[in-house]
This record gives sequence, structure tokens and C-alpha cells, in this order.
Amino acid sequence: MGTELLEDSEISELCDECASAAGVDLRRLLTTADDDELRLTQNAQPAVCFAGLALALLLRRRRFNRRGGGTLGRRVRGTGDRGVGHGRRK
Repeated sequence: MGTELLEDSEISELCDECASAAGVDLRRLLTTADDDELRLTQNAQPAVCFAGLALALLLRRRRFNRRGGGTLGRRVRGTGDRGVGHGRRK
């Protein structure tokens, strides 16, 4: 699930910090845990949460939220730079 993410040194370091703070072996969950182990909520939640953080870090590093002017949240909502409700008539 996260082997390629952990090849990045900054993300690998963040993984170790998060694992230490949470008391979970994230590195193992992201690389060698089997499907049954990852189906357990206590394993799935930290693994998925960390994967989301790592991907957000990569997107921010690549300045995704600056290209085209809109933020990532606005891109997801499909509102570009306008924001929610811009241009609506009352």
C-alpha cells in the first residue's frame, strides 16, 4: 500500500514520527501487512490517514494548489477560484 511513498525521504521520516506518536508500526502496515490485518479498524485507520497525509505532502511539494489558481479543496468541489456561492443570484 505505501512502499513507493516510503521511498521519499521526507515521507519516510514523517512515517517514523507518526508511528512513534501513535504507537503503531506504520511502516509494516504500509509495506508488509496482509489484507486481513489491514481490514482491522485499528490498523486501517492509521494506515489510510498516513497515506492521505503523505499524498497531501507530495501534492503540496509539487505546488498542486497553486497551478491554475484554485486550491485543492476548491478543485475537489469543482469551484475553481470562485469559492462556493460565488455568482449565485438570490
